[in-house]
Amino acid sequence: CPTIVRKTIDSLVDSNNMMEFIKALGLRIEYEFLTTGVMFTKGRLKISVTKVSRSDQFGVYENLKQFSNSHLVEISISLPEGDDYTSAAKAVRDFADQLKPICDMQKLEYWR
Repeated sequence: CPTIVRKTIDSLVDSNNMMEFIKALGLRIEYEFLTTGVMFTKGRLKISVTKVSRSDQFGVYENLKQFSNSHLVEISISLPEGDDYTSAAKAVRDFADQLKPICDMQKLEYWR
């Protein structure tokens, strides 16, 4: 497969105090980053182009520091459970190949 395929569960949560909600779930923060940018669509593809920033203190979002001068480009597609993913994976790879002159889209192996 020319792309990474993984299952996800999307949910929407609304909270006045997100940190309290996270703690109530029994989770803890190891790091925090913020992205600002734009999202484009092309059919079922979602392409986001963002800048990644960080703050010196959790929950304080003034005076953010950029990680680098580069942009983060992500391409994704959502499919219903059980659908054949080979054509969707090919669409992602084909779009990534179109971007090759300006950026190098690589698979990230999260399990390493």
